[in-house]
Amino acid sequence: MAKVLIEKCQMSTPHQNLVRGSRPDPNLTKKTLSLLLSGKTRLAKKYAGKHVLVVKNKVVPLKEKEEDIWRDIQRLKKEYGEMPTLTFVPRRDISYILIGAKFQCGFGIG
Repeated sequence: MAKVLIEKCQMSTPHQNLVRGSRPDPNLTKKTLSLLLSGKTRLAKKYAGKHVLVVKNKVVPLKEKEEDIWRDIQRLKKEYGEMPTLTFVPRRDISYILIGAKFQCGFGIG
């Protein structure tokens, strides 16, 4: 029975090695981001050239409408207990120039 439970947990969280009694990884969002930005994983190829929201091991593509985006942000924050990270997954065949900008979100989500 324990084997079945461990298999179910591993199927629901593919980037975590869950062992009975283990704690969730606090750096899971960073690991998922680095996998996406590496361009070498199946997820990176799936979302190449798109903006996505990342929280823990969950990747959600950005919607077209602004209200849908905010709904996804609020749902993910409530479900995972942390603010999702918005990122662009680059395509492998294009070079990009990155320009950094720092801003604070004042929309009352956090």
